[in-house]
Amino acid sequence: MYLSREEEGIYQGERGETLRRMMEILVALGDIFGAERLVSVRSVQIAGVSYKNIGEAGLKWISDLQGRVVVPSILNPAGMDLCRLLCQLGHWDAHQPRGRAVCPGGSAGGKTALYGYHQDENQLPTHLVEVEADLRGSDYGALGFLMGKVVKDGVPFFRLKGQRPVPDELKALGAAMAASGSVALYYVENVTPEPPGPWQPVETICLGRKEIDEVYSQYTGEGANVVALGCPHCSGQELEKIAGLLKGQKVLIFSG
Repeated sequence: MYLSREEEGIYQGERGETLRRMMEILVALGDIFGAERLVSVRSVQIAGVSYKNIGEAGLKWISDLQGRVVVPSILNPAGMDLCRLLCQLGHWDAHQPRGRAVCPGGSAGGKTALYGYHQDENQLPTHLVEVEADLRGSDYGALGFLMGKVVKDGVPFFRLKGQRPVPDELKALGAAMAASGSVALYYVENVTPEPPGPWQPVETICLGRKEIDEVYSQYTGEGANVVALGCPHCSGQELEKIAGLLKGQKVLIFSG
């Protein structure tokens, strides 16, 4: 993979051990996926922030990292008191911006390998999904559950009828497709940005209210022992709705 002079310097350790290790990971990632070069990113998601995810090996690996984010960065749910954890690791400074992590690239911004959905040709839709029903609320989760199993790791383009979906409904659609399949990118006509170029679907799928209702009939939720909330992250409106549903109810709280 081609590296610029600045990137090569980071890879050789000229900007410190932390950035060298970060660049080493990006180069390995690029080699695995056949990336030609690195590209700049405007924001990042930092996964593996919980001890339950990374374990002792991961904790040891990050314990001596020193750096600060250079692009807007968000964390996965931590599953613990993140402030206390960072204080124990010596990575927390109350006078510095919250969310400390490391991205190579210095003032040039964050970088990642040019592969996957960073390439226009991989962003083109593979399936056209025409929905002949007016969807509301949890209907989008049911639709996503159905389509994830069909599309798998493809890129669906949805043509919907009825009212425009709100962000929480789009979130439910994407989360369900990622759960029942491996969908990481999708489009909704006249809602999301358009695909980067002309495309032809390998398959056109048509469904309506009947298919949505069948999901509810098959998965009633009766007899469930555990209900998990907050993955994906709940919005303020969703938290208010959950609070309303739980009002006056007894909730068993346990630690996994």
